[in-house]
Amino acid sequence: DRPVLRLVSAALLLGSVVLDCVDGQLARARKTMSPGGTAFDTVMDVVVSLAMLLAATSVVWQQHETRWLWLLAPAAFVGYAVQCFFFDVAKERYLVGHGLAYASSKTVLADQTAPEAGNGQARGQMILQRLFDQYWHVARGLTETPRTAAPGESGGPLYIRAWTFLGQGTHMATLYGAAAVSYFWPPALYVCLLVFAVVMNTMMCVL
Repeated sequence: DRPVLRLVSAALLLGSVVLDCVDGQLARARKTMSPGGTAFDTVMDVVVSLAMLLAATSVVWQQHETRWLWLLAPAAFVGYAVQCFFFDVAKERYLVGHGLAYASSKTVLADQTAPEAGNGQARGQMILQRLFDQYWHVARGLTETPRTAAPGESGGPLYIRAWTFLGQGTHMATLYGAAAVSYFWPPALYVCLLVFAVVMNTMMCVL
C-alpha cells in the first residue's frame, strides 16, 4: 500500500531478472548447466512470482475492495504456470523438430545422470533433479512427437516467436513493470492480472 516501496521493489526485481539471465549465460559458457541448477532456478522464479501475484492482488483489492478480485490471483498464477509449461513444450518441439542444439534444452538436461547422494549439496541437487525429471516426464511425450516429423510440423520462426510472449521472462517483466508503473498509475497491477488471466490464456489457446 506504499507506492514508493512498490517502485523500489520493482527496480530491485528487474535487476534480479538481469542477474538471472547472467547466471544462465555464465553456466552455459562454463558448460556447468545441470538439471539441479535449472530446477532450482525455476523454483525460485515461481516462488517470487507467486509472492508478487499475491501482493499485486492485495494492492488491487485495497484499491477496489471487491471480493471477487481475489480470484484473479489463482487464475493469473494457474495461467502463468500452464502458459510457461506449454511454452517449454513448444520450444523443445521446435528445437527437436528443426535439429537445433541448445545447451539449456530440457530434453538434453533430462538425459544427464543425477549426482550421487554424498554431501548435502549433492543430495539437494539429486532431489531437484528428480523434481525436474518428473516435470519433464509429463512434457516429454508431447515434445518427442515431431522427432520423426518434418521441421514445418513443429512450427516456423514466427510461430515460436509468438510463443515466447508466453514464456516465464515475459511474465516476470510484465509483473515487475506493472509494479513500477503502479507508482504513477495505480490500476497497472489490475491490468497486469487481467492480461495474465485473460489475454495470455486466450493467446495460448489460439497457438
